[in-house]
Amino acid sequence: MSVSIRILEIPIAIRALKTASVYYLETDSGKYLIDSGMDYEIETFLKGYGISPGSIDAVLMTHLHIDHIGGSAILRTKYGIQSYMGERDIERVRALQVSPEDFIHWQKDYLSIHGVPSFYLDSMNESHPIFSELKSYLNFDAKPFSDLPDLEKVFHIIDTPGHSPGSTCFQLLDNSGVFTGDHVLERITPNISYYDETEDMLGEYLVSLDRIQELGISRAYPGHGKPFDTLMETVQKIKNHHSERLREVENICKRGPISAYEVAGKMRWSRGRTMESMNIMEANFAIGEAISHLRHSVVEGTIEEQNNGEKIFYQTIQNKSA
Repeated sequence: MSVSIRILEIPIAIRALKTASVYYLETDSGKYLIDSGMDYEIETFLKGYGISPGSIDAVLMTHLHIDHIGGSAILRTKYGIQSYMGERDIERVRALQVSPEDFIHWQKDYLSIHGVPSFYLDSMNESHPIFSELKSYLNFDAKPFSDLPDLEKVFHIIDTPGHSPGSTCFQLLDNSGVFTGDHVLERITPNISYYDETEDMLGEYLVSLDRIQELGISRAYPGHGKPFDTLMETVQKIKNHHSERLREVENICKRGPISAYEVAGKMRWSRGRTMESMNIMEANFAIGEAISHLRHSVVEGTIEEQNNGEKIFYQTIQNKSA
């Protein structure tokens, strides 16, 4: 099986990332696009790279975030190109499409019980990536990878939940590389957040990192940034980062009871940022990161969750070994 790979760096409206990496593959079984950028401009960018949008057979989504699926609607409506995505992510998008209002209310209520102040919640409609890009989500359509049997001639499909519930990596059959989406990035640590009130997304993510590390493949094609050849080392650095962050959160919660919002405000963020210096989108990522680490710590038995019926607080379990 011969595979030709081209990388397209597509500008996106996310300050910390600036671009998304979209991949155009020509193979013996078809022409594929891996991810689609953030908006309808994908058509213009494809043409700018000398690629005819109508020649693409399918779009393969690494996960459900808008900077990866946003351009797919124009490719489907104008060129009839079907998108495919992990089933757990399809379920999440469909639930949002059934009742956006319920999702918005749940999101605000859930953040409120975690101590997020009203001024933040009031600005979410314009600044939260799901709310501000709701039209793209409502126009999105995807089928599961099992509906595209020819894909098995090109990739091993690897379930890597964590960054999203249905996050997926694509391993080339000759083991020459892995398309990692946002599961593994070279320049930054992927954001791990929450998608409901119970799932331990960080726990799932750490297991998924092991799954990629077991492949022993060096070449990565990430969802942001250029391809790199240190996949195994990068995975280990990410695992070390989360170990350190779990210890950090445990130390913060020794001063508890403390809310997830307060924990996020005390955590160390890259480039010396604080919650006050972040825009609303960045602050949302930080709060989600705090919640995911707190939730995993509760599962691991190092931190306890206290719910008084109105707010949720966290506190480190002292003398655990006693």
